[in-house]
Amino acid sequence: MMVLDNNVPAIEPVSLDEARTHLRVDVVGGAHPEDALIGGLISAAREHVEQNCRIVIAERPLMVAMDAFPSGSIDLGVWPVKSITAVRYEAFPNSYMALPSSYYALDQFAKPAKVKQLTEWPHSPGGENSVVVELVAGMDEVPKTLKQAMLLLIGHWYENREAVNVTSSGVVSTELPKGVDALLAPHRLGQGV
Repeated sequence: MMVLDNNVPAIEPVSLDEARTHLRVDVVGGAHPEDALIGGLISAAREHVEQNCRIVIAERPLMVAMDAFPSGSIDLGVWPVKSITAVRYEAFPNSYMALPSSYYALDQFAKPAKVKQLTEWPHSPGGENSVVVELVAGMDEVPKTLKQAMLLLIGHWYENREAVNVTSSGVVSTELPKGVDALLAPHRLGQGV
């Protein structure tokens, strides 16, 4: 199974103003010369949190591709999932068909979310990415602990723009702040909440 995520969310969970405030960046005239950098750090922090916890914070469409229908439910590998927009399968070589929604239902409470099988899956000759689930995932409200983890990451990356810093006393590693792991731990799929 492979989660395909090429979509940029319309709204990031941490705004540019929130990040500027956290970084103590003064803005004169409505913009700051490093706004593009800060915006990139916001996206990178969200991606880090999402990948680390196997969750989707910012709402957007995703696709999950697999080589064949499983026996039973389809584990989507992410949470929370708001809706399934389509399930397509390769009925014949290079010919995909949409599966009627009467064949499946979304179990959005499972972590990770699942597509429940309501009737037998159709036959598919199989092959690479022969079953594709299109869905919309994301949180309605982002927990404060996840936003705080993002802000810690943004601040760390803003201050430490390289993997190591060279000081007068030598090379100092710039590992991620320990608080990030503690803030993310309860949100990782298979643990906590």
